[in-house]
Amino acid sequence: MATRDFDTNYEIGFVNGIQFGIYSPDIILKKSVVQVNVETYYDSSGEPRINGLFDPRMGYIEPRRKCKTCNQTYINCPGHFGHIELPKPVFNLQFEDWIVKILQCICIKCSRILVNKNHPIIKNIIANTRGHYKERFEKIYKLCQKVKICGSTDKKDDTRFDNGGCGAIQPSKYNKSAFRTDYIINAEWKYESGDNPMNLSQTLNAEIVLAIFKRITEDDASIMGFSPKWCLPSWLIITVLPVVPPSVRPSVRQYNSQRSEDDLTNKYYEIMKLNNLKKIKFVDTILTSIDNNDSIDGFENYDLTKDEATGFIASIKDKLNL
Repeated sequence: MATRDFDTNYEIGFVNGIQFGIYSPDIILKKSVVQVNVETYYDSSGEPRINGLFDPRMGYIEPRRKCKTCNQTYINCPGHFGHIELPKPVFNLQFEDWIVKILQCICIKCSRILVNKNHPIIKNIIANTRGHYKERFEKIYKLCQKVKICGSTDKKDDTRFDNGGCGAIQPSKYNKSAFRTDYIINAEWKYESGDNPMNLSQTLNAEIVLAIFKRITEDDASIMGFSPKWCLPSWLIITVLPVVPPSVRPSVRQYNSQRSEDDLTNKYYEIMKLNNLKKIKFVDTILTSIDNNDSIDGFENYDLTKDEATGFIASIKDKLNL
């Protein structure tokens, strides 16, 4: 009788609690065993491609084959995560409302929280909402709705909004109607009253919002109910995409020995294809710019010879895995 290749004498523990959170880009990279950037799944001999979506370091789903990371078969190896580095930040659509609300709680210019964190009312909110961070966020959000200018107060004796800010006029509205179609948020300044009426707008893409969120201090994030351990505002923008192991998205062999891939695998493939296309367009833009002696952002002060340009493009292609 054949013996099974795993030990059942495991020490059993107990679950005391569950804490949900969002992985930061650094944690995703730390937990990842491979950067996935090769579009093809298998080579000509049928073996999984290195740096592909079925890289052996993420674990096997076939019997008797051992994972290249933990050296275990699929019975003992649950699989290991990989990652895809995106060329540009992307909004996480699941957090649409949260992203817009966070923007309304901070200054669009200096990223300071729009309330005075040392004011007794704010300290009281923090003390009464320990462990209830969603409730804290909603209360802070409600207060921030009243702020029109960062750091200013309507009354001299009211210091709730005296945050020592930059004095920038805040948008009267963040329009998210194009969030799921064009992946943008429109910041609108429409103030008709007063000596200087305004009617302006600015488009905020994921890259701009990420830059605003990265300037938020951990102290300000904590006042809004966020945590540097579980979730910070900048983590709601995707810059590194985790790739789940093949055991979560197994292939199915059909009657003609052809493989049918999981929908999730197909989505990863589409993302990588667009990724590589964007990288190629980036390199082509640089090449065209150099050929025409044009300047592009970040390269205005460089006068490259043909040989230097060739070496420069080669190094970029190497880094972008092209």
